[in-house]
Amino acid sequence: MWYTKYKGLTRLGDVDEALVKLREGIQGNNASLLLNFALAEVLEARGDISQVKQIHKELFIAFKEALSSE
Repeated sequence: MWYTKYKGLTRLGDVDEALVKLREGIQGNNASLLLNFALAEVLEARGDISQVKQIHKELFIAFKEALSSE
């Protein structure tokens, strides 16, 4: 759902709102590879490497927590 909205908004040229949708999706599902990698890809293209690193770090933490709760 969030990824579909992101893609649609991106096609319409509303990249900022598209990023909002990705972030909303990540709040709802912080372990989503699709949403996190899509967000990281856009931020990397913008040159925001520190944010990309933070996304990967938070994704790793989410997976670690999910594995430890099993």
